[in-house]
Amino acid sequence: MCERNGSLAAPLPGSIRVACASDDGEVLDGHFGSCRRFLIYEVSAAESRLVGVREVDDAEAEDKSAYRAALIADCSLLYVAATGGSAASKVVNVSTNLAALCWFVPVGAIMVKVAALMALANLAGAWVGAHLAMKNGALFVRRVFIVVVSVLIARLTWDVLS
Repeated sequence: MCERNGSLAAPLPGSIRVACASDDGEVLDGHFGSCRRFLIYEVSAAESRLVGVREVDDAEAEDKSAYRAALIADCSLLYVAATGGSAASKVVNVSTNLAALCWFVPVGAIMVKVAALMALANLAGAWVGAHLAMKNGALFVRRVFIVVVSVLIARLTWDVLS
């Protein structure tokens, strides 16, 4: 018995569910943000089996990543052929932030007011940047990037030569 977007097979004893991103439904080659389906496997120490195929239909979803995460929420593991640079950088960013907290909190080296102000500025900047990028497109982002990098290069050159 196999699920197809809903009805579940009887679970294997002591198993976990693994979602595998796939484009064609046969090869495990999908990217989380663009695969057309997730193959759902139950894996135990003794055996594994395909228990379902969940088709991705996120055209109407407001948040495509949230839609995809909800689609596989009952799975313990996710296998993808690749994650986007943004997803990988988020994992690294969260990991380094947690490591910094583990290091600095025990010794009381956190300036709470400054940290809160920086967090608010970070959120505001991310919100404004995302909305400007969505409104004005890739060319706008490219131009802003070139201007910012040019200003940084000019500033560094000024600092070195002064």
